[in-house]
Amino acid sequence: MKHLLLLTALLLVTITTAQVTAGPVPDYIICDDPSNDGIEVFDLTNLNAAALGNQDPTAFTVTYYASQFDAVNNVNPLVASNYTNTTNPQLIFIRVIDNATGNFNITSSNLIVEALPIVNNPQTYTYCGTITATGEIQVDLFDIEPFLSNGQNNLLFTYFLSQQDASTNSNPLSTTFIFQANSPIDLFIRVQTSTSCFEVINVVVLLTNCNQNLRLIDLESCTDLINNSACFDLNINTIPALGNNSPNTHAVSYYLSQIDADNNTNSIPSTYCSSSSQQIFVRVEEIATGNADTSQSFQLTVNQSPDLYNFTPIRGCDDDGDGFIEWESSSVLNEISNVPNNVSNFSTEYYLTQLDADNQVNPIGFVANFVTSSNTPTVYVRTTFFPTSCSSVSPLQLVEEANCIVIGNPIPLEECLETPNTVACFDLTVNNSLLLSSNNPTDFTVTYYPTFANANAGSNVIANAVSYCIPSSTIVYARLEENATGAYQVREFDLLVRENLFDFNSLNDLTACDDDLDGTVIFDLNNLGNQLSTSNNLTYFNSLGDAQNNLNQITNLNAYDVSTISGGESIFILETVLNDCDVIYSADLFPQGNCNNAYNCADAQSLCERIGQPFINVFDGSNAQSGNYYPFSSSTGPRNPTWFYIPIETSGDLTLEVYQNTAPDFMGQNLDIDFAVYGPFTNPTSQCGMLSQADYVDHSFSTVMPEIAQINNAQAGEFYLILTSNFSNQPGFLKVEIGAASTATVNCDGIRMQSFLDTNLNGVVDATDPSFPLGVFQWERNNNGNLMQVATPLGSYNIYDVDPTNTYNLAYNVLPAYTSNYTVSPATYTGVTVPNNSGIVNRDFLVTPTTAYEDVVTYIIPQEQPRPGFTYTETVYYTNLGTSIVPVGQVIFDYDPTVSIVSVSDPNAVVSPTDITLAYTNLAPFAIGSFEVEMQVPVIPIVSLGDVLINVATISPATNDLTPSNNTSTSSQIIIGSYDPNDKMESRGAFINPSTFTADDYFYYTIRFENTGTASAINVRIEDTLDPQLDWNTIEMINSSHNYVMERMENSVVWRFDNIMLPDSTRDPVRANGHVYFKIKPRSGWSEGTIVPNTAEIYFDFNPAIITNTFTSTFRTPLSSPDVEQSLFSMSPNPASDHFTINYNDVLIDGILTLYDVRGRVTLSRKLTQNNLQIDVSGLDQGIYLAKLKIGDRSFTSKLIKK
Repeated sequence: MKHLLLLTALLLVTITTAQVTAGPVPDYIICDDPSNDGIEVFDLTNLNAAALGNQDPTAFTVTYYASQFDAVNNVNPLVASNYTNTTNPQLIFIRVIDNATGNFNITSSNLIVEALPIVNNPQTYTYCGTITATGEIQVDLFDIEPFLSNGQNNLLFTYFLSQQDASTNSNPLSTTFIFQANSPIDLFIRVQTSTSCFEVINVVVLLTNCNQNLRLIDLESCTDLINNSACFDLNINTIPALGNNSPNTHAVSYYLSQIDADNNTNSIPSTYCSSSSQQIFVRVEEIATGNADTSQSFQLTVNQSPDLYNFTPIRGCDDDGDGFIEWESSSVLNEISNVPNNVSNFSTEYYLTQLDADNQVNPIGFVANFVTSSNTPTVYVRTTFFPTSCSSVSPLQLVEEANCIVIGNPIPLEECLETPNTVACFDLTVNNSLLLSSNNPTDFTVTYYPTFANANAGSNVIANAVSYCIPSSTIVYARLEENATGAYQVREFDLLVRENLFDFNSLNDLTACDDDLDGTVIFDLNNLGNQLSTSNNLTYFNSLGDAQNNLNQITNLNAYDVSTISGGESIFILETVLNDCDVIYSADLFPQGNCNNAYNCADAQSLCERIGQPFINVFDGSNAQSGNYYPFSSSTGPRNPTWFYIPIETSGDLTLEVYQNTAPDFMGQNLDIDFAVYGPFTNPTSQCGMLSQADYVDHSFSTVMPEIAQINNAQAGEFYLILTSNFSNQPGFLKVEIGAASTATVNCDGIRMQSFLDTNLNGVVDATDPSFPLGVFQWERNNNGNLMQVATPLGSYNIYDVDPTNTYNLAYNVLPAYTSNYTVSPATYTGVTVPNNSGIVNRDFLVTPTTAYEDVVTYIIPQEQPRPGFTYTETVYYTNLGTSIVPVGQVIFDYDPTVSIVSVSDPNAVVSPTDITLAYTNLAPFAIGSFEVEMQVPVIPIVSLGDVLINVATISPATNDLTPSNNTSTSSQIIIGSYDPNDKMESRGAFINPSTFTADDYFYYTIRFENTGTASAINVRIEDTLDPQLDWNTIEMINSSHNYVMERMENSVVWRFDNIMLPDSTRDPVRANGHVYFKIKPRSGWSEGTIVPNTAEIYFDFNPAIITNTFTSTFRTPLSSPDVEQSLFSMSPNPASDHFTINYNDVLIDGILTLYDVRGRVTLSRKLTQNNLQIDVSGLDQGIYLAKLKIGDRSFTSKLIKK
């Protein structure tokens, strides 16, 4: 019952004695039960607080009475915690007495039982609406309200698609509702009074435009458990039967035979009940003339409901003493009988109450397993037949075993192989105390066995449990037996035999840069071993497998080369430990191609290198050098520092705008950037290492973009220093602009290096030549041997200098993958100077293709996760990295046969029953195209949660493609449920076939979040601690629902959604959701049986973390090929018009074929034998259907197109 305290104005009857107050007390209002008899049970103690007011409840006593006389004289007090009213409303009297003095005061309150709303409850209702552009019907759901309310005006109607949503007032429908025409749908209507008392009614509604010839609908219903008959509302066919006739001029009646319909005799009522299926004949008669049409009929199908079963009680035991019992109820499945022939299978669900079972909410278990508290005497079993969906609810008695042995949970044990015996020895008795739990050790005996059967039989006991030696991992079974009775319990635990222990966290990674720009970085691997401070023998390897097998040792430890374009390598170190487990350590080597020393003040670069130009920021986690004053809160100074000097050319005020962003066009996510300004100086860097507070000019720690730096009264010839700090520690791009209000100017003399692609092969740079992004710039100052290497996607890089005596050597190098296909002219410039007031001098590098090649690329970006009954979208990108325009090509998107296409954003795309083809023309080098595909996911049971939808994009031409591996992209998306709002999932599913997974493949993770609170969340934060088996440095964001900041420090990843203002799901169930989607590679060394877990924590504002599920990816070879299984079943012709034939390449006995439309409704169900393989579908509408063939415990799914 819903208890409500309404604060209303009361006429108080008060008898006052000294110093005691009573009330005022509001009316006590509760909702009536379905009987609406005005009688309910009240807990009067709910009024105590109002009666006492601010008085101490320990010093006063509150009692309740039916009359003022009883209250004054303290006689006949009411039972406060369980009082049933006698009238409605009922005035009661409340006595508040001072326990110490005996003084008392009396007030009163009304007990009110609010009636539940009483409305009409039709079985069916037909809405008249308008046809939408997609052929569906749009109606106003409130059209039904006058019929339901019978003139009552204090009722609130809300509409839902499920009983559970209506009961919990979740996911209400808009009153403007769109649905498929002429298809019955269950509508659940919540009718509520002004005091929140409510009823939920179920009406089958039909949406039509009421102006077209409609087909009669065959009706199905389930038998009730009392009369064994099913009742139908025949009026659902009245409007289709009328066609274009008006119900004002024609009458519709129904009959059991054609003769009765023709003769207008023995008509049946519109609410008709029958115990068997039968045909109904329709008579449409013109009222004025008596002329009649009797040519129409439809079928009534009576589906048998499951019996009300008298299940045998089941017995269970709280064997671990936690207060809960895990019940095994397979006997229930064996007792389900009288299953009709049209039922292919059935389900069982378990509930704690009859009401929950009737409404199918809050299940506690399925099939043959469920869990209850140990004091639960009864549960309720909901049995549902499929495909009819008829169900019944039956009680199941639970019997708890009186003599239940409590057994604890043992832990797995781990040991290393011992040499030379090559076995590992375990002391099993370390689990004795855990198994005994709270039992007296003198009353019980613990023994261990190699098999479960041995443990149950008490035979073949492990004799030496203190030193049990085995060559490989296994399972051991422990038996806890009560000495006096012989009663026992069995538990299992793992014995894990290891050759090595693993420690992937102790070593710090090594980072070095390419100081001579030869494409490689030299590492001294001894710097890794020195971190361990051990005298044990250390050997180094390139893979975990080599380290485990002691193969292919690295020998050149002092000078180990790593290519700058490799992205880095992992090194594995084997420590050989005498008479103990060997240990394998791991660390990463990070080669940097750009040795940018500007994190030191003395190596500051000219600010001109940033004016208006995006530049890759610093994100290595480094701290600023010591010796300088920093206006930052951190004791170590700013992190990720970069220094610039500012040469002043003309005097005045200078305003600088500092930006940082994830994208080079600064259209991505802003990143937090801080700064500090120092000066003025006569030399750019002479004060570095000695900067004091007196040199400080300006700073900012704001998160607003842009940051504003202000230098007032700057004089020509002076220098200033600005320190930028990438506080976000995120990779991205930095840019500085001169503010429009500036009167001072900056000396920006320098050199601009530019790379262009010579598309017309004329040997000169033309205005139409595009920039060339597939290379790196290189420069050297004053022949000092320090080569600077710079990569930028914009094909342009500036060097600024105020010293005209400096000379520069410049070069441009094409990336190694493309060096054989291009030449650069000129390849180098030598002795370049920067004269005073020369401005920017261009030095162009013209890149000319020498060998024509094709290199087209495609990839798929999922925009959301698929959910049953909803649509989801994926974006397909394609680009040309070849040397010339691709005149003709196509992208083919093969979509999963389970889904249907809703829309494609590119109107030139051609959609077929299996794929989407987009032809492209004149795709220029480095041009990018894309299109979005929206797909409809069928509902359950056509699909199941956890099913994987696989879409594949392929681009052509690929005959002479330089890198064919990027011509195909596969998206594997797991179907998720809307009731799982905060979760984590990897798109390949729980199991990965190691034979198809390569070192170039990624894991694709999705983290979803939903604000299930009661107010908008201002900020959302996701934290993910990446597993050591993942290569943390390969993480890459692909998609997110909102603007975000992603931060990574080692294996700790944080996504921040600041000022997201995420609404709560009760007010806006659609916008209350969000997600992040990213990819990451596993470290090398995975093999059969490798398990990679991952979990995330989600924070809404300052609330505690919501911890997602732990998603595990297991490398496991499948036992059979689903493609081979699926090839046994097909249909022809497909598309079909009137008939199609089942092709099944095996023995077909008692098969059942079921056709579902895209919304999951059963449109046809047929039993099949070897001699009955042709199916008539002439009565089905055109469209796409899902066909499921079930033969025994095997099932097959395919798509059927009806023409």
